[in-house]
Amino acid sequence: LTDNRQEPEDILLPTENPTLSFSFYPNPTADYLTISTGSQAKYTITVFGTDGKMLSEQNLDLPGKVDLSRLKTGMYLINVRSGKESETFRVVKY
Repeated sequence: LTDNRQEPEDILLPTENPTLSFSFYPNPTADYLTISTGSQAKYTITVFGTDGKMLSEQNLDLPGKVDLSRLKTGMYLINVRSGKESETFRVVKY
């Protein structure tokens, strides 16, 4: 028997030593996720499914809101990136 499963190309997991300092709320959320930092800046926000598939990506000035209202109920990985620094965290959508 052969295993025909394909491995995801990139899966971003939550970092244990975050390089960015920010907060996100509410978690769990029904629609919008607010992300804030200690300073105003433009970040790239990427939403991944738990299978590693990229679902959306946007540039956002923080503090700001990410619209998750069109996503199904479940867990998602949110990557916040600025330059070479990034952090990924889990969010539950209900």
